[in-house]
Amino acid sequence: MQNTLKKIQSTISSWQEKMKDLLSKVEDQLGRQRFVIGIDVGTSSVKVVQMADVDGKMTVIKSALVDIGGVPGSQEEALASLKTALIGIETKGAKVVAIVNCPQTCARKIVAPHMPKKELSQAVKWEAKNAILFSIDEALIDFEILGEVSEKNIRKYVVAVAAAPKDTVDRLVALFSKVGIEISALIPISLSLQNWLVYSKRKEDILAIVEMGASVTELNIYREGQLAFSRKLPVAGVDITKAMTSTLMSSQGKVELSVGEAEKIKKEQGIPTGEETELVDGKILPSQILSLVRPCVEQLAGEIERSFDFFREESHGGKVDKIILFGGGANLKGLVESLKRELEIDIEIGDSLKDIPVLPKAVTDKEGAGLRFDLAIGAILNKGDKINLLPIELKEKTKRFVENMSLKGIAVGAVVSLLLFYTGMHIQLFAYNKKMAALKLEQRTLQPQLNQLRGKILIGGILKDKPYWGDVLKEISHLIPPEIYLTYLRTENDTVRLKGDILRGDEGPQAVLSRFMLTLEEGIFQDVSLVTTQKKTGSVNIAEFEITCMVE
Repeated sequence: MQNTLKKIQSTISSWQEKMKDLLSKVEDQLGRQRFVIGIDVGTSSVKVVQMADVDGKMTVIKSALVDIGGVPGSQEEALASLKTALIGIETKGAKVVAIVNCPQTCARKIVAPHMPKKELSQAVKWEAKNAILFSIDEALIDFEILGEVSEKNIRKYVVAVAAAPKDTVDRLVALFSKVGIEISALIPISLSLQNWLVYSKRKEDILAIVEMGASVTELNIYREGQLAFSRKLPVAGVDITKAMTSTLMSSQGKVELSVGEAEKIKKEQGIPTGEETELVDGKILPSQILSLVRPCVEQLAGEIERSFDFFREESHGGKVDKIILFGGGANLKGLVESLKRELEIDIEIGDSLKDIPVLPKAVTDKEGAGLRFDLAIGAILNKGDKINLLPIELKEKTKRFVENMSLKGIAVGAVVSLLLFYTGMHIQLFAYNKKMAALKLEQRTLQPQLNQLRGKILIGGILKDKPYWGDVLKEISHLIPPEIYLTYLRTENDTVRLKGDILRGDEGPQAVLSRFMLTLEEGIFQDVSLVTTQKKTGSVNIAEFEITCMVE
């Protein structure tokens, strides 16, 4: 009898270990699939947001915003900034969705003949020839059926079509490939904003969203959460900066700002009211700044009004209820007030993080981030059956990957079922019911324990002892490279905040900073996160940075 019991116990023990191993692998695989990363590579900055399922809700667990230095549009500078933004963000096994945007990228709503969906692709391509502003032969096109209409008793499809130049898509795919990322979808601005709009459950019947970037501004109008109108506008953030560099003649003499001075004043002062009398930076009056930027603001308002008129005529009286501003350019002080005066419509600054859970320290500047992370968050909220502007071969590769993962899940389930059957066939003694009851209880409790453990890891890990700050300071002093010198250091609880300057060398400031952050993570520091990096005011060869990190 004792030998028989020992055999049963051995079988049960072996079964338990196999079950734990299988469940661990399943949990690890499913956990990775629940991580989604949205990436927005703009002209002036890279925005990255990572979200995961925490307690049943998609939650922001990490984010980064890195300015792109050097010549606008430089692939090398964009690559360095992307590498920096991805520090500390786990991309292996995660779903990655990116934004494609350039002056030619566009989205349109068209009406196509009702036909089998296999044939619809060619019909949409033919109809899109008149809707996009560049050669159809140089474009990557995808579409989504929004619904059906009847014209003279003939059924037709209402279709949202997006197009982007092949060169733009190829450059983005190559950029992500250099950092080891295979993106699963590439979507336009209009779809990303629509994803956010649907998620946030806005109540306005007709809503306009203006995404104002450094070099591209796009206006999209949505009716009941679906794209109804899309147009690029000719005024962006850089145009306002350039306007401020125009030469002025006044009683004080000739006034002319450099691009750097104009950008600094634009960020700090915004659009003045014109009533201020004190010189800005000892060089230019607020009234002079207003006279320089007013034409740009009026042009922007005029383009928005013309777009509304066209939409109203096309939709037979559709009236926009509200405008939401997103993008770095929308952060310009006084812009909302100026547009309200010109357009006489309700305008608000967007906040893409308003209804989304955010883990502590996942976002450094939550207020400003909500304005600039909108496209990255909209990318994360994208559904798989929507528009995807990746080349067809990459779409097929993603589809095969998803199918393989599904087959692996089925295989794991089959193995678990066989294991249960095998164990059930071999446990036949009086202790069977008692042992199996205990085993099933352990099986039921195992998954919640794994989920709880994973949740703790996401939220910040188990609390550790307070660090010995003498060792911390000694470690920092040993790791600082010669190209970096610190100007500020502050400790609070287990967090260290560092500020400093980067001397330009052969590698470039982004590469130097990336190497320094990686070196920190190899030592006693973890969760090294970039807060900001930018050129130092008044200096061509020095860049400023700020980072935070946790002490193990």
